[in-house]
Amino acid sequence: MGKALERLLRVLETRERKRKPAALSDEDRLARRVAYREAAEQLALLDADFTRGAPHSFALSVLRKDGYRCSRCGASGSLFVRVPTEEPTPLETWVLGSAPSAFLDAASTLCSQCATMGGTNDAST
Repeated sequence: MGKALERLLRVLETRERKRKPAALSDEDRLARRVAYREAAEQLALLDADFTRGAPHSFALSVLRKDGYRCSRCGASGSLFVRVPTEEPTPLETWVLGSAPSAFLDAASTLCSQCATMGGTNDAST
């Protein structure tokens, strides 16, 4: 890994530590680290709250599905995962280990610009 990539990864991890997130499971802690590492390798930048309330393991699956790029414009900066809110979030499915593929397909990666322009159904915006 190049020095610039390592430095970017360190900055992202430091920013995440300062945020003082709620206690995470070991699986989600690992998924968060993997997401930051893969984003750095893709030269993408994740929003400080990239999961927007979804488990990190689910958010990592969505980011991978979309190639660490905004699904609308292809940008790689300030990304977060948008979870569809038309139906109730199947938290019991997440707790049991994996989200259904239809729900994963409906979730998307967006940059902050597309989220504000596009009128998403994201509950946190």
